[in-house]
Amino acid sequence: MTLWNSFQRPMASRTVTSATALFATAVALAACSPASDDATGDSPQADTSMAGDATAQGAVGGAEQLSAESSPSERSAEPLCHSANLEFSTSDLQGGAGSMFFNIVLTNKGQEVCTLNGFPGVSLVTDNNGTQLGKSARREENVDYEPVHLHPGAAAISPIRVSSVDKLDPEKCKPAAADGLRVYPPEETKAGYIPMEGLKGCGGDEPVLSVQPVMLAE
Repeated sequence: MTLWNSFQRPMASRTVTSATALFATAVALAACSPASDDATGDSPQADTSMAGDATAQGAVGGAEQLSAESSPSERSAEPLCHSANLEFSTSDLQGGAGSMFFNIVLTNKGQEVCTLNGFPGVSLVTDNNGTQLGKSARREENVDYEPVHLHPGAAAISPIRVSSVDKLDPEKCKPAAADGLRVYPPEETKAGYIPMEGLKGCGGDEPVLSVQPVMLAE
């Protein structure tokens, strides 16, 4: 028993000593730990991470917002209606009060939607060769208008008035027969031709034509 006791005590002593050493080491490490935290800075790391996340989210959000805001500008505007894609004709011929009234009809014979906006350029032609007779049509004043979007097969009209030359001074008017109309769609440089009988115009300075802006045909 004495031998067992004498054997156990040194073991206990070594155990205590080891525990004491471990405790001292832990205390030393604990003492060093605040300095390490201060050096590395837990709070700045957290702030940096949050800032990084915010930056990333802001970049993504900004890209999405930019995409949404730029969408309208990326949409291609509907092209203008060009003469090559239009059919030219007239409708609703009427007469009265010394004038002739009718509509110029522009029909979209193309495959895409196109736009007409404003007044067409209209003049009488003669000699069966497109020679202009007199002045071009004057625009009617105080008439509101807006863009007309023509789907394939749809038509727009522009009302025309042709004043009678019979009541005009023949010296100024110099009346002559016309054989049709030359029509420039709004903002177009190539014209269409509409043959038409019974037209008379002035070869002089007296204007006989007036035109209204295009509108969607009913």
